Amino acid sequence: MKVRQKLQMEGNAVAEKLFDTPPGIIELGSSPTYEAPVADGGFSIEPGGEFSTIRHAGREWYITPVDRRTGIPYPILQHEYLPKNNPYITNVHHARHPERLYVVQDSLFPSEPSPLARLAERNACLQLVNAVDHNRVDPNTGDPTYHDYFFGPIPLRTEAEIFKYVVSAVAGIFPKYALDIRGGEPKIVVPTAAQLEQMRAVAKPQPIHRRKLIRKEYKVGDEYRTIENPQVSREEYVQRKLDEYKYQHESNSGFSYVHFGYRYEVVRHFISNYLFNQDINVNEAYLDRFMEAKEEKIKLSLGKTLLSMAIDAATLEVAKTYEQARKHGVIHPRLPKTARGIVWTLFATPGQRARLTTQFGESLAQQRAVAA
Repeated sequence: MKVRQKLQMEGNAVAEKLFDTPPGIIELGSSPTYEAPVADGGFSIEPGGEFSTIRHAGREWYITPVDRRTGIPYPILQHEYLPKNNPYITNVHHARHPERLYVVQDSLFPSEPSPLARLAERNACLQLVNAVDHNRVDPNTGDPTYHDYFFGPIPLRTEAEIFKYVVSAVAGIFPKYALDIRGGEPKIVVPTAAQLEQMRAVAKPQPIHRRKLIRKEYKVGDEYRTIENPQVSREEYVQRKLDEYKYQHESNSGFSYVHFGYRYEVVRHFISNYLFNQDINVNEAYLDRFMEAKEEKIKLSLGKTLLSMAIDAATLEVAKTYEQARKHGVIHPRLPKTARGIVWTLFATPGQRARLTTQFGESLAQQRAVAA
């Protein structure tokens, strides 16, 4: 199977978790479900003063405003420090939830991004919020919640827009404004220095408990026994898998804040897939050198150059925004200095990088063969 087709199939399999709403039904926050709207979408969107509104089936919501440069929705203003492991007090808020308009995609999006891209859009910016701000009505006040007020942002239209948003969100770029849900009608506010400091508190990677590593080692050892004709020894295979496990654990908090994060595996998979689908002009002679190379080191070096070209093309639009954000100190302090640096980092785990880099060059050669 061709490399690109295999990646797309794997990505779509992962993305099936997102669209679990049956065809013909659309879920609108905590409200009841409604039959799918007619072909024209059945929605009316009207610009407003502070918030635009969207109407459907006799109900009306505000549209969540977003930062125009990055596509990052305004976060929910945080009024207190929140515990991570108490679901009654805290919820995970998806800044974007494109499945809301999934059933009307044909009328809104002439070229619908892939399910994997939509999954990345949903999981690139996750905020830990107070449940009474998010979707659980406070029994003491009875105040409405975010999902009572807001439909969410309008989904992004292209995979290029989603890629720019994902890179910006993972970088931890914060919009200037936030949504204050408490005290009646929601308001757009500028967080105070204390509120911003609390929202941007940097997460510290925690060591993996020894018992987890032992369980993982046993599990990987069992996997090795099922492999026919393994190319490496059991010890080397187990060590490689443990290194990848540790790297993923660190990456899950490596670019995260205490109250903001993202799903590393989904983001990594989307970025890899997006790069494999970049349309770049490659010198024919250089591609021939790559395909004819016999030594692994030479082939890997040539593949890195080809992959670098794809990353340069992919990050061309987001690079300036990223650089400006870094100069103003509004990205995560542990991030690379450039947008291409973060994409290199998220493209693959260390154990996958050499293999995927070589596969990228082979994918370009396959494209050339098809075009010919």
